[in-house]
Amino acid sequence: MNENQHILWGRVFGALLFVVLVVALSVAIVRSCKKSDLRKHSNVRVEIVDGEENYFVTESDVLGILEKKGFLKQDSLIIKDLTKIENVLSKEKSIRKVECFFVTNGDVTVRIWQRTPIFRVYGEQNFYVDKDGKIFPLSEHSVAHVPIVTGSIDSLFVSTIFSEMMTFIASDEFWSAQVQQIHISENQELTMIPRLGDHKIFLGKIVDYPIKLKKMKKFYKNGLTKIGWGDYSIIDVSYANQVICKRKNNK
Repeated sequence: MNENQHILWGRVFGALLFVVLVVALSVAIVRSCKKSDLRKHSNVRVEIVDGEENYFVTESDVLGILEKKGFLKQDSLIIKDLTKIENVLSKEKSIRKVECFFVTNGDVTVRIWQRTPIFRVYGEQNFYVDKDGKIFPLSEHSVAHVPIVTGSIDSLFVSTIFSEMMTFIASDEFWSAQVQQIHISENQELTMIPRLGDHKIFLGKIVDYPIKLKKMKKFYKNGLTKIGWGDYSIIDVSYANQVICKRKNNK
């Protein structure tokens, strides 16, 4: 093979290599575009992490929000900014936490943690409050079995120090089972209505509630179990170191 033939074959090989590289690059670009399109028009899967007992937020609620805000169209995600999706959903009062992420096929998982109520306000205003003092609306999908709070409702009061007391009650095995309702008077004095017993417990002002509840629990154990649960109409634990009882026949 002479020198001219070597040059010719070198040019042919170079041309073939160029064609192969162009084809490979084109395939890569097409695949990248398809992947980008897949990400842009992803299906959405909603997970409600803590939805075994209550559903204050449902899959249809989440998809409806995304559609209303322009993220979703015909069940496909058309905006792929997951941070924006998380920010939008986090503004919903019933949602405590949101995580969004892509899965291997390009679809998007939206993971939702709901707020968990520790009591329900009932009256002219109706809403739930969680342990962080966050107020959120009732749900048409689920009803939580939590203590009812009635009376003179001030949103700031029930979402701060009163919420702290209710968190304390929810964490106590005895009181979480015993408290059915708490009534708040206009001067923010508290009267508790227990599940067991035909009486009311007057707590007075919310100050020193751990001491008052401890005193009442001790009275339940050492007093009412011996005297009888049905003898009193009012049990007053608002005073320091005292439990004052009013009998039902005491006018």
